[in-house]
Amino acid sequence: MITRIEHWRIGRIMGQTRRLAVLCLVAGATLPVFSQSPTPHELTNPEDIWYDGGNIELTASRKAIEWNGFSGVRTNVYSAHYKEKDYAASYAPPTIRANPGNTLNLRLTSQIDYQGAQRPCNDAHHQYTNVHYHGFEVSPRAPQDDVISIKVTNQPYQYAVVLPPGHPEGMFWYHPHPHGCSFFEVNGGLSGILIVGDILKRQYPELAGIKERILLLKDGDPRPAGGRLLEERVLRVAEHADEPEPDPITVNGMSKPAITMQTGEKQFFRIGNVGADSFIKLAIDPPVKARIVAVDGMATAKELLLPGEGWLMPPGARLEMVVEGPAPGTYKIISREVPDAVAPPSGTVLATIEAQGDRALRANRLSMQALEQGPREPSAYYPSVEEFQAPAAPEGCDIHSKPPTDPKFQGCTFVFSQANRQFLINGLAYDENRNDVTCKIGHDRVYDWTLCNDTGEHHAFHIHQIHFDVVDINGKPIDAPVRDVVDLPPQIDEDHPGTTHIKMSFQHEYLAGKFVFHCHMLTHEDKGMMMNIELVP
Repeated sequence: MITRIEHWRIGRIMGQTRRLAVLCLVAGATLPVFSQSPTPHELTNPEDIWYDGGNIELTASRKAIEWNGFSGVRTNVYSAHYKEKDYAASYAPPTIRANPGNTLNLRLTSQIDYQGAQRPCNDAHHQYTNVHYHGFEVSPRAPQDDVISIKVTNQPYQYAVVLPPGHPEGMFWYHPHPHGCSFFEVNGGLSGILIVGDILKRQYPELAGIKERILLLKDGDPRPAGGRLLEERVLRVAEHADEPEPDPITVNGMSKPAITMQTGEKQFFRIGNVGADSFIKLAIDPPVKARIVAVDGMATAKELLLPGEGWLMPPGARLEMVVEGPAPGTYKIISREVPDAVAPPSGTVLATIEAQGDRALRANRLSMQALEQGPREPSAYYPSVEEFQAPAAPEGCDIHSKPPTDPKFQGCTFVFSQANRQFLINGLAYDENRNDVTCKIGHDRVYDWTLCNDTGEHHAFHIHQIHFDVVDINGKPIDAPVRDVVDLPPQIDEDHPGTTHIKMSFQHEYLAGKFVFHCHMLTHEDKGMMMNIELVP
């Protein structure tokens, strides 16, 4: 008998032939001829917008860009203008940097081409855009992080996002969130990085100012037919059928760029899985000294070593770590295998570290001892762990859309399932007009949710506006438990779903309003795996 995983692996081999056939057919009929230039060898960061007031003009439009060594690739990407400076359209758009206490003013204009790119949105009702400030703990009401009612089409929209004092300092990201069309827009290239504050200066001042590397990991192929193949692959993985070979994972739009370091030098790697669907299990081979200081924009309670077996990054996850230059040589940043998930093949090289010499740089003399001692201000760890230690609220969230009554779901708060290429939570596909959950805001309230995965593949849970504490996954505690996106492992067997147990606390009145939680595999979210939640005082 062929197991589910073996079927998945056999399907990958078969899919190579299928993909070649499809690409050849498409190429003969519609593909333009792209010119390929040598991919820049050295990793380059996206440009920076250092926000200090005024208005950022952000435009989403179809432009010809450089991607993966090819020039003239036309896809929907962001360009920007801020304080008399233009930021060209790019697959790696500008990094927006702001500080707690800022009001981020951003004016979004849409010139998206919904028909001329890789996967047209099927329903004209979905052909709009907006901006989700992923990981920001801000208001869900317009003109802030509202992805339900803000629908930008022909007229620009003015955002004014208030970052409260004490907001987490770390790496976040921005991307469109139009239900039914999120995959199309993000897969085409519409996503970029948000950075709040200066986490090293605040928590590890001895390391402040070391060289920063930003790595935007994106799945997908923005050339014609690329997005169709990726979406088809996602659906076929869900069905455990043969699927096309996966599209490449690029880093800042580049293929396997090199990161140069001096032996002993410390650099700050800020890595975001900001594509549409793929899981990545990040590792460095052979291992180097890499110490994790933040996950999903949250400073960890102590430094964590990057494990040799890899760190699982679901779609939407971020990882910030201090890396020490190893002995001279080449080291590969790779993704290890994630069975039963949409993921690159095991050992896929994402980038390389090229370690050279041992120049007596100031950075070389910096000690890693500060990291071993933990953050300088543990009280700044936000939200504090104490918020999740109170007893569960006597009045839990009012769940209007309840889980199925099947005995195997006893104890489940939300059940993630799929049927006939539709992806469901508690047996329902998303309806923006339906209120699924109501929770109360209050300092004395902690809510326990058990997320159950009744499918044979991984999903990725994300809730807007807050972070949560991961108690355990299939009964096992995890490192850096405060996150905004977490893995939902597949069912153990037909009678036992995979389980992820989380705690949440809604502390602030400005969080009042309606927002969403969903699977962050955007193909799944588009096809129904999302719900509405409303917070009330």
